[in-house]
Amino acid sequence: MPLKKSRHWKKGTKIKWFFVFVTLLLYGLVYVKAPDRAYSSLRTSLRVLLQIVFPIFIAFVVKFFINLYLSPADMQKMLAKNRGIRGLVFSSFAGVLSMGPVFAWYPLLKDFREKGVPDFYLANFLTSRAVKPFLFPVMVYYFGWVFSIVLNMMILVSSPLVAVLTSAFSERN
Repeated sequence: MPLKKSRHWKKGTKIKWFFVFVTLLLYGLVYVKAPDRAYSSLRTSLRVLLQIVFPIFIAFVVKFFINLYLSPADMQKMLAKNRGIRGLVFSSFAGVLSMGPVFAWYPLLKDFREKGVPDFYLANFLTSRAVKPFLFPVMVYYFGWVFSIVLNMMILVSSPLVAVLTSAFSERN
């Protein structure tokens, strides 16, 4: 049975193609006015695109397998049972790999909290979300290797401290 396309899908597709059309139109206008600048800009855009394609592909493959084999109920059980270093590592790893806007995670995390997951793991998860492996090449491109590695390592190292302080001052204490 073929899948039906919803109105939302059609609208989203139109917006995406509108963006592509406007971008190409702007490149065309710049090309008419200053072909050398348009070429340079296009070359830079292509170089950035090539740098992020592989990490984004890896992130989507990992996300696919996580969604295939790990349900939210499984995550909740792992965080509620695996207290200690395993829970810390799991919540950090899950935070790093999580995608999408943070507010989309709030209902799921609220449900986890109501089912007994400690605030420590929830805070650690939310803090670890600041590390994005698929954006790392872009960060390196703009800020360099040293800055990018140090910043991401500091986020991961300080996440448990933020989690300890959050859980210490949380309402559930």
